[in-house]
Amino acid sequence: MQFTTIELIEIGLVTTMIVGVAGLVLNRVLTGKGIGVRNIQFVAVATIVPGLILLTMMGKIGGETTAAIFSATVGYLFAQIAKFDERE
Repeated sequence: MQFTTIELIEIGLVTTMIVGVAGLVLNRVLTGKGIGVRNIQFVAVATIVPGLILLTMMGKIGGETTAAIFSATVGYLFAQIAKFDERE
């Protein structure tokens, strides 16, 4: 079976989302730790960014929407870094 370049990219992006989330869950289960803020942020990035790329490639959303969602995601992550890294 031959895949087109677009199909290979889509498969890679979906695989990235699945492996990212499954890897995090497996890590949390094996170490016996809970899911914290950083883990939730990781899941957001591991799903939003590839999903955003997929939707853009499929023509479901435009470039302006892609830029806005990506910018909002990056802004959220950077704002949260300063908030949760404060040590008392």
